Amino acid sequence: MNWRHWLGKGLFESALIVFSVLLALTVDNWRDTAGRHRRFVEARTHLVEELRFNRDLLATDPYLPHHRRLHAIYDGMENAGKVDQADAMFHSGVHVAPLREAAWRSFAGSDVSGDLPFADRALLEGVYDEQQTLHGYHQALTGAVITPRSDFEAPAFRRSLIRTIDLCLTDIVYSEQRLLKLYDHAISSLNSEAP
Repeated sequence: MNWRHWLGKGLFESALIVFSVLLALTVDNWRDTAGRHRRFVEARTHLVEELRFNRDLLATDPYLPHHRRLHAIYDGMENAGKVDQADAMFHSGVHVAPLREAAWRSFAGSDVSGDLPFADRALLEGVYDEQQTLHGYHQALTGAVITPRSDFEAPAFRRSLIRTIDLCLTDIVYSEQRLLKLYDHAISSLNSEAP
């Protein structure tokens, strides 16, 4: 009779231990899931803030509107075969937008990046790739015009310079306009998934 008492007590205590372990694992898993979700929401918030900052910056006068004005000047000269304003860019500069990407770099390397739906990750990758493309256009434009030349005042060189600047500005304006649309699309998509 004594062994039955001990067996019942042992089974009860064993079941209690198993229940306690399972409960602890469940609570721990819930805490990890809640923490991961909190980090994901925070990362998404930072991404939206960064995208809004970049969109608003790019739309300000020193960037897209300025580049549109420069493009109109150089495109007009290109079409008219004139060189009278070939130095227009040198008076006002090109203005490379200091677009941010810290939130994206931090998010892309984080453990919660996989929680973002694939379509949104692909969209964000496209946004930040376009920012790099825009930066490349600015570098190409700068590289094309800063090299000192002895024939800088020659009409043939100035026509060539105008054509080069016009082409680069065409790509810059197109890229900036595309980025504005991509920013809006990405912001809308990320906000639609907010809890």
